[in-house]
Amino acid sequence: QVLASRPRRRSRAHRLPEVLMQLQGMWPQNGYPQQPMCGCGYQHSCQSYYGCPQNSAGGFQNGFQQQQAGTCGCWSSPNGDGYSAQEWDMFNTTPEGQNTYRWWADWIPTPEGQQWCANKRWEARRVVDGMIRQWGLQTLQAGEGVIDVGGDPGFVAAELLRSGIRVTVIDPAFGVSGKADPTTTQFLTNFDDRQLRLIRQPFNQDFVDDPKHVRMLRQASALVSLYPDEATNFCLYFSAAFAMRTALIPCNECQQYFPPHDPTYEGFVNHLLAIDYDNSRRFGNAPLQRERICNTPYCQVILQRTPGPAGGTCGHGCGGSACFHSGCNGAGNMNGLPPSRDGNAYYGGRPCGKTM
Repeated sequence: QVLASRPRRRSRAHRLPEVLMQLQGMWPQNGYPQQPMCGCGYQHSCQSYYGCPQNSAGGFQNGFQQQQAGTCGCWSSPNGDGYSAQEWDMFNTTPEGQNTYRWWADWIPTPEGQQWCANKRWEARRVVDGMIRQWGLQTLQAGEGVIDVGGDPGFVAAELLRSGIRVTVIDPAFGVSGKADPTTTQFLTNFDDRQLRLIRQPFNQDFVDDPKHVRMLRQASALVSLYPDEATNFCLYFSAAFAMRTALIPCNECQQYFPPHDPTYEGFVNHLLAIDYDNSRRFGNAPLQRERICNTPYCQVILQRTPGPAGGTCGHGCGGSACFHSGCNGAGNMNGLPPSRDGNAYYGGRPCGKTM
């Protein structure tokens, strides 16, 4: 059982520029030739930590076992800002919350659940490999490291740490969703808060406006988010405003986020690219590009932003707008984001936060 999605106001349709429809490429780590599914062909995977990636057929979608028709593995908060940690804890005391937690917690140890975990570890490894090839290991290790939005139960964080990259996970549901994978959880216990920080808050405007987060946001090397659900809007707007390196896989199961003018996953991806194109032009920064991840068992669409030197003079590839670095000729917004047009929400309200 999952929470019913809240009604959403129709947004104005965005027409994707022709040029963006051409912006498809291969995520850098996919220089490897395509391998047949299991048998296995995956370098260093079978009989190892990752297990053998399996096809997502047979009752599985992108990271979640199929549930009742019309549902997915995500929740939508009533207020649109994402559940806080306190609200998550309170939800888990209700019968519905306890049933949801137990569904995941009881399923994870099963063979199917363990295969899901192995697939998710492999997916995370491929994404991290792509980030390293796209931007460089030293770049990602610099400053405050990578921000992982909606990172429960820690698959991406574990692979970043395995590569020596500091990571901050921002997710109010971390550790309380029932999805904890014992292998991943045990691995994460090897790191203290110098390498791994867990922040149980939704990633939204309030988070950005909090002074205690300014240094982390200023000095983060990149933002990554896999299936960010409600946080999608704010992740894209924030990364466009501050020209942040970004790797994001839009959730293909959460149909409540699909645009009414094209209620398909392809329509959703195009809608995100169109909105980001508008935002990026406004800030003078590089837009997202759609690329493909090969040899992963789930969604192979990834959107990535690689900042360019258009307009900025600070030498940090800021694009000349809303740069955190001193001496830049950009907008220089140090705390919080510039105001967005029409709330910049895909389906009404202010930018919303991750709920799961």
